[in-house]
Amino acid sequence: MEHERMSDEQRRIGRETKRIQTMKRIEENKREQERVYLESVRSSEGFKRSLLKKNKK
Repeated sequence: MEHERMSDEQRRIGRETKRIQTMKRIEENKREQERVYLESVRSSEGFKRSLLKKNKK
């Protein structure tokens, strides 16, 4: 009986650990997507500015 309860506890801890790891991965992915998005926005803004400068000449 003690062995069974221990394995249930270990399974619960394992599930909790997996859930936490998954949540961390999701957060990391969100941050990475945001970083890539902001980078692309900045580069497109820089591109637009360079086009405006070319057109003014």
